[in-house]
Parts: sequence; C-alpha cells; structure tokens
Amino acid sequence: MENKTAKYLKYAIGEIMLVVIGILIALQINNWNDYRKLQKQETQILNELKSDLLKTKKEIESTVPRHKRIIKSTHWLLAAILDKKSYSDSIYLTFSRAGVDYQIIPKTSSFENLKSMGLNTITNDSIRIAITNIFQLSFSSLLHFEMKSENSKYNIGQSIFPYQKKYIELDFSRQFKSARKHSDTLIRYKPIIKNYDDFLKNTELYLTLQLSNYTRSNKIDTEMRVLEEIYDLVLMIDRELGNPYKGVKSVALSGKTVDEIIAVIKAQDKENPDYDISETTINQLGYYYMNTMRQNEDALKVFKLNTELYSDAFNTYDSYGDCLLLMGDKENGIKAYKKSLELNPKNENAIKILSELKLEN
Repeated sequence: MENKTAKYLKYAIGEIMLVVIGILIALQINNWNDYRKLQKQETQILNELKSDLLKTKKEIESTVPRHKRIIKSTHWLLAAILDKKSYSDSIYLTFSRAGVDYQIIPKTSSFENLKSMGLNTITNDSIRIAITNIFQLSFSSLLHFEMKSENSKYNIGQSIFPYQKKYIELDFSRQFKSARKHSDTLIRYKPIIKNYDDFLKNTELYLTLQLSNYTRSNKIDTEMRVLEEIYDLVLMIDRELGNPYKGVKSVALSGKTVDEIIAVIKAQDKENPDYDISETTINQLGYYYMNTMRQNEDALKVFKLNTELYSDAFNTYDSYGDCLLLMGDKENGIKAYKKSLELNPKNENAIKILSELKLEN
C-alpha cells in the first residue's frame, strides 16, 4: 500500500511539474511574442519619426538659401540707397522682394503618434530624450519665431509693406503680357517706384530694411541650429535601426578636403558601400558645406557630384540650382531648375524660383 502511494505521489508530482513547465514555456513564448510586437512597434515609429525629421530637414535646407539670397539683395539695395543710385528696374525688383518671408512648419504627426503610444515605446534613453528635445523644444522654437512674426515688430512682410504701398505704383505706359499655364494670358502693367527722391531720403525705410535683414539672419541661425540637431538624431535612429553605413559627414569632420571626400564617394561600391552614399545623404553634405560651413564652392562640387551620380533625381538639380543662384550664377542656376522641373513637373520649389527669376528678365 505504501509503495503504491509513493508511486502515485511521484507520478502526481511529475505531472504537476510538467504542467508548471508547460505554463512557464507558454508564458515565455507569450512574453517573447509581446516583445517582438513591441520591437516591431518601436521600429515602425522610429521610421515614422525619421521620415518627419527628413521632411522638415528638407524644408529648412531649401528655405535657408532663399533667406540668404534676399539678405544679399537687400544689402545691395541698402548700398544703392546710400550711394543715391539712379533708378532702375533692379531697384524696384529688389525692393518688392525685400518683404518676402518663408514659414517652416515642422512635421510632427509621428511624434503625436508616439505620445499616444507612450514615450517609453522608445527603449533607447538617449534617442528618446533627443526626440523629445527636438519635437517639443527645437521645433517649438521655429514655430515660436513664426508666431512672434505675427507681431509687426518681428514680421518682415508687415514691416516693409507700408513702404511698398507708399512708393510702388503702376506705370500704365509700360504694358506687357504674362503667359499663364492654366489660364488665359494676362495683360499687366509695369510696377515702378514713385517719388524716387523721397524714397532715397526716407531714413525710416532704410532702418526697416536693416532690421528686416537682422531678423532674417536670426531666423537663419535658429533654422541652422535645428538642422544640425535633426542631422544628429537621424544618425542615432539609423544606428538603432541597424543601418550599417557610416555617415559621409563624419569624413568631412575628420578634416579631409571636399576633393578627398568626393574621391571617397566615387570609390564606393554602390552595391556594397562602406559609407552611406545615397542621394539624400550627399545632398545633406552639400547643404552642410553651404549653410553651416559657408563654403559655397565646396558645396557646389558636392551638389554637382550628386547630379552626376543620380542624374534622374529631380532634387539633385534643385539643390544644385540653389547653390548656383546663391553664388550669383543665374544662367546656370536657371538651367539646373529647368532640368529639375523636366524630371518632376510638380516640383513647386523650381516652379516658384523660375517664376521669380522671370520677373528679372
């Protein structure tokens, strides 16, 4: 009887252990599945965040050169006023554009998704902190600058418009036709500056133009700071996602010349490169030289290389055109924008720039 009881107990204990082990295995599998789901969720949100960052980055990269062109042309106008230059269409055109401003709206839908999911979805503490800083602080500084601009004290357009209204009128003796793509040709009259002598003597206007350049310069500084933060965060996200490539910018920071960097890029095997030599990355390098380092000739070499490596990509020619115009090469800048538009007829930046440049002809 005792032997039977002992055997039964051993059997029962064995059965219980098997059940417990089964439960533990099931829990482990369940935990593993949950972990995989969370990992997949994190990867998806990181890719969404990266996409929004790159969109905002692209907008900043295209906006900064426009601000710089207007600063340069407004400097020319200020010098012309001081030198009491004779009136010309160039003076009108520069004055008419002095109040043009550009607003950057950061892309934040991915961050809103992350907040609804919980910030702890991002397991890497450094990346989570950097994401929070950019989307809640740095992007807010861009928007805060724009909100301040609603006040006429900070708003470039509003501060200059009263003077444009005062001094610009139509010369009805100078008629011209303006062809439109989706509507009939328009009959227009040439705008000119009236009371030009008074225009040259107006010290309040001169001060306002100076302040507009100061404000525009501050905007560039803010935008460039955010641009650098975006660049660093994108690199962090790429590493977290397992991107094996090294950033080309790291070669630039190592002290190599732009010609040496171009040689490194050209030496890469496109199928198995040691560095990220994508169209986007090379474009970023070009803007790094142009906007951060202010080395326009080096930037031009990088942008030109990108058009050669990715000759079917409209954005490479768009960026090349940005740099050419900034350096004063209007003829080749127009050619680059036309090529970009040929590759992508919906490229709004090229359409806008070419439309503005037509006014100068």
